[in-house]
Amino acid sequence: MDIRKLIILGVSLDALFNYITGRPLSAANLLLWLPLYVFLVLSGYLCYRIFVYPRYVSPYRKLPSPPNSHWLWGNYIDYRRNYYEHALTMMEKYPNRHFTRFNGLFGSDNVTLVYQLLL
Repeated sequence: MDIRKLIILGVSLDALFNYITGRPLSAANLLLWLPLYVFLVLSGYLCYRIFVYPRYVSPYRKLPSPPNSHWLWGNYIDYRRNYYEHALTMMEKYPNRHFTRFNGLFGSDNVTLVYQLLL
């Protein structure tokens, strides 16, 4: 890991601990609070990746897609079971759109080419 990232992590952890407890961060407190800090950062990133990015930030969000069948798995399990049927339904539902999207695991975007001559 880059030394600049470690310094920024240490400064932000010190500021967070000082804000919460009103005391400066010591080595003993660092071992106590570091797992909590890592947990908060990772859970925030996962929430962003699963809920915010696919709906508001992704460049593929305007492509037509079926509604999500699950908040975590998306449409991945449905597409994995019978991809050909889903391709046909998307082709019937959006006849002039050759690219469709389905939400994969953990909010990932998967773009699918649906073209009548290929099927």
